[in-house]
Amino acid sequence: MEKTLKLNSEFDLLNMLFWVTSPKSKHKPYHLTRTRESILRKLIEFDSENPNINHSNKIISERTFIKSSTIEKVIPALIKMGYIKTITSRINDGSGQINYKRIIKINWKFIKKIMSDVPVIIIEETIDEHDDIYIYI
Repeated sequence: MEKTLKLNSEFDLLNMLFWVTSPKSKHKPYHLTRTRESILRKLIEFDSENPNINHSNKIISERTFIKSSTIEKVIPALIKMGYIKTITSRINDGSGQINYKRIIKINWKFIKKIMSDVPVIIIEETIDEHDDIYIYI
């Protein structure tokens, strides 16, 4: 059984998604176009509901508002890049009709590896004695 790795926070995941679409990561092998990132983001959302994602291209298309033909092209690209893994099973329905079922799994190890490559930005701010500071509890 595969162990699911969870990220430290949603903030880390969002930073990673911004990074992989950034022009600054364009030279990296994991760089994603906005379309690929949108589909990956939706798959990550599906993963939070069930780590064995079995949605068809049509359902993914409806939930991302991206053409089904684009989904058909992007899923293999995400597999090749290492973001996701798939398992396809052939199922005989008893009448000789063969159907296929695909399960998509997010490759969390790969995503964690990319996260170690995301630049850390340290913001230093000086607080003037005349600045109002509010702490919300």
